[in-house]
Amino acid sequence: MESKARNKQVGAKAPLPTTTCSRGFSHKQGDEEADIRSQGFSHKKDKEETGARSQGFSHKQGNEETGARSQGFSHKKGKEETAARSRGFSPAKQDKIKTRFPRYKHLPHRDIKNHYQFITFRTHDSVDAYLKNLSQKDLPNQKKQLKIDEYLDQSRAGSYLNHDVLLLLYNLIKNHDRRLYDLIAFCIMPNHVHLLLKPLYELDEVMRRLKGGSARMMNQMLAREGRFWAADYYDKLIRDEKHFAVVYAYIKNNPAVLGEDKTLFPRFYSIYE
Repeated sequence: MESKARNKQVGAKAPLPTTTCSRGFSHKQGDEEADIRSQGFSHKKDKEETGARSQGFSHKQGNEETGARSQGFSHKKGKEETAARSRGFSPAKQDKIKTRFPRYKHLPHRDIKNHYQFITFRTHDSVDAYLKNLSQKDLPNQKKQLKIDEYLDQSRAGSYLNHDVLLLLYNLIKNHDRRLYDLIAFCIMPNHVHLLLKPLYELDEVMRRLKGGSARMMNQMLAREGRFWAADYYDKLIRDEKHFAVVYAYIKNNPAVLGEDKTLFPRFYSIYE
């Protein structure tokens, strides 16, 4: 009996001992890891993903965010975009809202504070059929305005800005210096005015106060009623020093076409002269 038991014990295959590596894992663990690595995945990655999942984040989400960042987009921006859509407009529409300019009846105005502007406005009665037709033509604003100025220099329509009315407006424009604008120069033609200035308020507000206040006084002086100034005005942003010099010279020389005595009725004013 004992010999049979010994033979049975000798013939039985002993279980392989489980050896542990100095790094603290077993062969069984090693086989599993080798199998995992063959699938392109490591324990380190596993631990990172487990940690990420515990914070509500997955590798798939991470890959999407990485791709989004490479395209200049973040999850924060994505949330803002979602919130924007929930308010009834898309980001594309939002961009249009930011860059949209105010709509005006006639000419587009560029109102930038602390920048010099070349401004032209004219009397209401100077806008005759020819000017109305010219304003409807498809021309660049600058070229169109030059044609309008050339016509106004020769036209007698709406020519109220002479003698005492001229002196009234001359002093009024000067008196608004440092209040509504920083004045550089101006000239007063019989039916229109050129200004070179830096607005201290929004340009629409500056023109409303200048035109509104002067119209009441000049209508009273002329014993007339009704609209004195044309509703619109032309403005051009001064680009650089060269542009400034060109505009200044134009304003200074414009009254010369009238052939008047400068000493009797000064039509030009400048802080430099």
